Amino acid sequence: MVLRLLLKYLVNNEQLVHRLSQSYPVRRAAQLAVLFYMRSKHMMQEKGMDGTLTPEQFKALIRNFQHNLQKELKDAHEKFKSRKF
Repeated sequence: MVLRLLLKYLVNNEQLVHRLSQSYPVRRAAQLAVLFYMRSKHMMQEKGMDGTLTPEQFKALIRNFQHNLQKELKDAHEKFKSRKF
């Protein structure tokens, strides 16, 4: 109950939402989500698929997404660690 109220407050806090949206990790996550969507859409169009995936194809897409996400997070972490403050 308390957690729900806290989350509701944080989501409705316009300044906090704006600051988070300008942060590198959130921007990068949004970029990766769009990239994943566009790549999967393009792959499906190349293969002439109508938008339905077999369970094996879905698992392969998720596996690739997880691999790319982990790689990008690792790269971002390395860039962050190498910054001098």
